[in-house]
Amino acid sequence: MRYIFLILFCLLVSCDGGEVSFEVIDNKDECHSCPGSLVVKKNNMVDTIKTGSWGKTSDNYSVVKILNNDYVVLKTSRFGMGILEEGIYIYSTENNSFLKKVFEKLYITQADSYNEVQGGALKCTRIKRNLKFDFESNFLKVNIDTTLSFLIETDEEFTLISSGTKQEKHIIFE
Repeated sequence: MRYIFLILFCLLVSCDGGEVSFEVIDNKDECHSCPGSLVVKKNNMVDTIKTGSWGKTSDNYSVVKILNNDYVVLKTSRFGMGILEEGIYIYSTENNSFLKKVFEKLYITQADSYNEVQGGALKCTRIKRNLKFDFESNFLKVNIDTTLSFLIETDEEFTLISSGTKQEKHIIFE
């Protein structure tokens, strides 16, 4: 009898953990602002994250262990109105808070501005950021490399004005 309770207890504990799985569903509409659907499943729980554009989902998602908990981490990028953005979204996979968003951050990773210079040529000034996301304990570390450059329309390559690196740390908790 004691073994039956032990077996039942082990089954309940193993069912509680559960593996997270994903299913991608494309949107029938293929417009710039039409996201796809990322269906997230764990045990008997199912929920959907709307993400991406042109009817497709963002394809950069995974399950990451932060401290002792699993989280769905979704990285996105989108282009609109001359600006390129990248973002990171972190969702809980815990049973009592399944797919609750616990963190989100958007970064402008490229922006161009134009002005006319002497002689009527156009000058493009570009700010570009390269991002790298890492997890350490319960922190998200974001390494940001930034460059500022310009191009005058007859040039073929951008001229570097300045560059620099910084790191941000964000605490992740529910």
